[in-house]
Amino acid sequence: MYRALSTGTQRGSSLRRLLSTLVIAEHDTQQVTPITLSAITAAKRLGGDVSCLVAGTDCSKVGAKG
Repeated sequence: MYRALSTGTQRGSSLRRLLSTLVIAEHDTQQVTPITLSAITAAKRLGGDVSCLVAGTDCSKVGAKG
């Protein structure tokens, strides 16, 4: 009985993990591209948490616009 409850809890945790999205931003060191904004909008429509990764050299302006 305990094992069955434990398995159900693990499945619930796995499903919650699937309710998050990572968008990797494309940018020109000043602003994100329109396609990145579209990807963020689509991720929001899916529901769950949305994170955006901004990486590169001299891209602090892009990340600060959040």
